[in-house]
Amino acid sequence: MQRDDRCRATSGHWGSVYEGKTITDASDLSLDHMVPLANAWRSGAKGWEPSARDSPKTTHPQLLAVSAATRLPSAARSE
Repeated sequence: MQRDDRCRATSGHWGSVYEGKTITDASDLSLDHMVPLANAWRSGAKGWEPSARDSPKTTHPQLLAVSAATRLPSAARSE
């Protein structure tokens, strides 16, 4: 993976699990949450420590690389 001076991914090889294809242009990439953030809040995230609340947003096993074209908007997904 190549990064720019702000540590943003600019190129690399990511496997899109929804389509079974490889994405090489970072601008075509999106991240999808395995556990929707709304679900975490419904499950009691309000009472969690701040670091635990941030975990579902940034923990790599919770994130899937997918093509931006196939990722549904949050409102369209079953949360």
